[in-house]
Amino acid sequence: MRRASPLFVLGLLHSGACAAVATGAVFGSHMVLQRGAPVPVFGTASSGETVTVTFNGQTKSVAASGSGAWSVKLDAMPAGGPYTMTIKGSNTLTYTDVMVGEVWHCAGQSNMDTRMAYSEYSFADDIKKANHPKLRYITMRQPNQTIQWQQVNPTSVGNMTATGYYFGKRLLENLDGVAVGILNTSVGGTVIKTWLDPATVAATADLKGDADAGSMYKSWIKPVEGFGIRGSVYLQGENDASSSALTPAYNKRLEALIKGWRKAWNMPDMPLLVVCLCFKGGKQTAAGENSNQASVREAQRTVTDTIPNSILSVAVDLGSTTTWHYPQKPQLGARLGDVVRGWKYGQTGFAYLSPRPTGCFFRGSTIVVPWDARGGKLALASGSAPTGFAVAGSDGNWSWATASLKGDTVFLTTAISKPTQVHYAWGNNPVMNLSSTQGLPATPFRSNIASAPPTFVGRAAIRSLGARVVDGMLVVPATGGIADIAIVDASGRSHASVRDADLSSEFRLRLVGSGVRNVIVKERDGSIRAERVVVP
Repeated sequence: MRRASPLFVLGLLHSGACAAVATGAVFGSHMVLQRGAPVPVFGTASSGETVTVTFNGQTKSVAASGSGAWSVKLDAMPAGGPYTMTIKGSNTLTYTDVMVGEVWHCAGQSNMDTRMAYSEYSFADDIKKANHPKLRYITMRQPNQTIQWQQVNPTSVGNMTATGYYFGKRLLENLDGVAVGILNTSVGGTVIKTWLDPATVAATADLKGDADAGSMYKSWIKPVEGFGIRGSVYLQGENDASSSALTPAYNKRLEALIKGWRKAWNMPDMPLLVVCLCFKGGKQTAAGENSNQASVREAQRTVTDTIPNSILSVAVDLGSTTTWHYPQKPQLGARLGDVVRGWKYGQTGFAYLSPRPTGCFFRGSTIVVPWDARGGKLALASGSAPTGFAVAGSDGNWSWATASLKGDTVFLTTAISKPTQVHYAWGNNPVMNLSSTQGLPATPFRSNIASAPPTFVGRAAIRSLGARVVDGMLVVPATGGIADIAIVDASGRSHASVRDADLSSEFRLRLVGSGVRNVIVKERDGSIRAERVVVP
C-alpha cells in the first residue's frame, strides 16, 4: 500500500501544439458519454472565443469566459454510436468512435487501482479472453504516460483496474449491448481525507492547514470533475484502518465525501456505491478484538444506511491473511455489477444486497436481532448455528453469545447479567457464518440493545408478501423474524393485536366482530410492512 508520488494532471488538455481550443483531459476518441442525461463538454480557449461542439446531430456554441474556460451541455441521448465529436474555435478537435452508454466513476486506493496485469494476481487467462470493444476505460493515474480512453482487448486490458474490469464486464453482459465506460481515479496508500473536494476541506475545521487533505482530489479527480457519469464506486479505507488516530473520523469523512462529490458534480442525488472493507490478518479468536477494520466497516454501514442514494456492498468475506491486495477481484467486480443492476437498472431475479440487521432488542432475557434478508432468506454459510455474535455490558467486556436462527431472526443468550450491546463479525478477519441463501455475507454491525422492539413508523406493502383474508382469517405467509402486529379498522379503532408474532411460519389470526370491512395491518420487526386488507 505504498503511496505513489503525485501526478498533477490539472493542466493536461487534448489539443494541438499551439491550439487555442482544448478539452479537459478526460475527453477523447473511444470515450463513452452518459446516456439519458445532459452531457457536459468542457475545456479552455482564448478569452471570449466562440467554441462550437457538434455531436450526433446536435450543435452547441458558447463563448469562453474571461479566464478562458468554456462548457456546453449536449441534450440527453439514448445509447448508441459510434459517433464523431468535433470542437471548433480557431482550431478544430476531432474525436472518433465515441459511444453513448453507461459511465461509472471508480475511485479509491490500491484494491481499486491495481491492474489486471498486476503481478500478485493470476488473471492471464482472463486477459487473453478480454475482447470487449464496447467496454472502454480511462485511468487518471498513469505516470509518464498519455491519458486516453482505451477499448478493452487483450493488449490494452492489462493496464485496466482489475476491480473495474470485472465490474464493467458484468454490466456489459447484462445491458443489452449498451457501451460501458469505466473512469478510474484511484491511488494506492491513500487515506480518505485526501479524497475530499477542496470546498469540503475548506469547510472542515479540523482539516484547515492540513496540506494532505484534498491532495488526491486536486490531482486525480479535479480533471474529471463534472464529466457525465451514472454514479461512483468508492473502494477505500485500508489505510485509515491502519491507524487508530484516523479510524474515529472515518464516519464523518465518508459522509462529507459523498455530499462534497455531489456538489462538485452538481448531482445532488449522485449514486454512490461504497465497498465494505475486506478482511486482512489471522482469523479472529477474541470476542472483544480491538479492530480498526471493524470500525471502518461500521462507519461504512451507518453512513450508507443514513444518506439517501448511497449503498453498501459487503466484501468482508474477501481478503487475505497476509496482504491488503486480495485476489478475489472477479468475485468483487461481479458483486458490484449485480448491485448496480438491481439498484439502478431495475433488473430482477437475483439477490444483490447482503442481509442487514434491522434492530436489536430484549424479549425477556433473550436478545432478538431481526434481519432484512434483502430479497432472500437468512442462512448459515457453515455450521449448525450462527457464529460471530458477541455481547458486552456497560464495562465493555465482550463474551461470545450463544445464537440460534429462526426464519430471518437471530436469538442470543448470554451469561452476562446486564448486557447492553451486541456486535457481529467484529474483527480484522472476523468469525462469521451468516449469509443470504444466495451466498452474500451478512453485514457486520455493532448495536446497543433496546428495551423493546422498534415502533411502527411507516407503511409499505404486506400484500406484496401474499397476505390475504380467507373465511374471516387474516393469513400472513412466512417472512421470517418476530413482529408485533396491530390491526385497526378503517376509522382507526383497535380491532386486534398480537405481540411477538413468529413469522418463521405462516401466521393466522381470526378477524372477529361485525361490520368490519377494512383493516390495516401494522407489522413491526425493524422493517415495516403494512397494507389495507379488504375483509370479504
